[in-house]
Amino acid sequence: MLCRLAKTKAGASHAPKPLLQLPAAASVMPDMHGEWARFVSQCMATEAARHTDDSMAVPDVENNVWFAGLDEPRAARLHALVCSGVPAEYRRQVWMECAGALTLPVCEGYQCAAIEAIELDLVRTEENPPLSACLRRVLYGYALANPVIGYCQGMDKIVYGLLRAGLSSSDSLALLHSLLDRILPSDLFTAPMSRVLDDQRVLETLVSRRLPRISRHLLNIGSVSLAPITVSWFLTLMVDCLPEPHLMRVWDVVFLRGYPAIFDASLAILELMQEEILCCWSATAVYESMQNVRQYMDVVDVDEFGHLAFCNKGTRVCMSEIDAIRLKTG
Repeated sequence: MLCRLAKTKAGASHAPKPLLQLPAAASVMPDMHGEWARFVSQCMATEAARHTDDSMAVPDVENNVWFAGLDEPRAARLHALVCSGVPAEYRRQVWMECAGALTLPVCEGYQCAAIEAIELDLVRTEENPPLSACLRRVLYGYALANPVIGYCQGMDKIVYGLLRAGLSSSDSLALLHSLLDRILPSDLFTAPMSRVLDDQRVLETLVSRRLPRISRHLLNIGSVSLAPITVSWFLTLMVDCLPEPHLMRVWDVVFLRGYPAIFDASLAILELMQEEILCCWSATAVYESMQNVRQYMDVVDVDEFGHLAFCNKGTRVCMSEIDAIRLKTG
């Protein structure tokens, strides 16, 4: 494992639909911050021009949209920029707008049947009272507004990731609504959790198509399933397995393209760890190796990971492929 890590470091260089239907990405763009600044400036100026003569000023980012009515060239440019990573100063607006969260009503409250489960999962964050208070506010608010889902283990980690990205409690709640109610499959977090288990079979089928060496090896050493490891990747939207820079790159694309980005990221992780997996000769060895995925990804360049996961049109996963596999394996 350590040898492989050193080598990687030395060599680093209702079906849900995304709200923006965009063309395929190009390669990672150079001078990302400069490109983003120019693009955002152009979009904000265009949006300002849509206002009356009395309101020609650049729209305030907290209350207005940047990307309304993008033409095809600008939509393609937005797609390429997002796949190359959203700078921190633009992340809140890009996530909120791509998710449709700027227009969602937010309902906060503190009485619901999910309180006990939420409190049980928040025990581990009590050493950070401000974070616990924010997590509690967001999770209570969502459970009250959507009692059908209420609360499911893993949602606390998603909210934790949103808060760590610098979002306020109210923005995090709005984005959680968008994720669970609009972007992700509607049954992903509902009992008896059959959807997320079905999607592990989908992932294994995709591994057999995109990464046949891994698939054959796992079959030869005893039909080893990756599900015991990867199910948490889906339920936490990769919070459990990725360092923060890599996680932010994945979430940039999730808010833009939706659920298939989780499959793309999972396949990229497995491809990067392929040689490690091929050196494992038992299920125990595979699971022990995969438990170290965050340590492994720490030494993988985030741009290398992002390009592998999201910028190759020929290997990207689409929702129609996911649905077709689910019909065959379900």
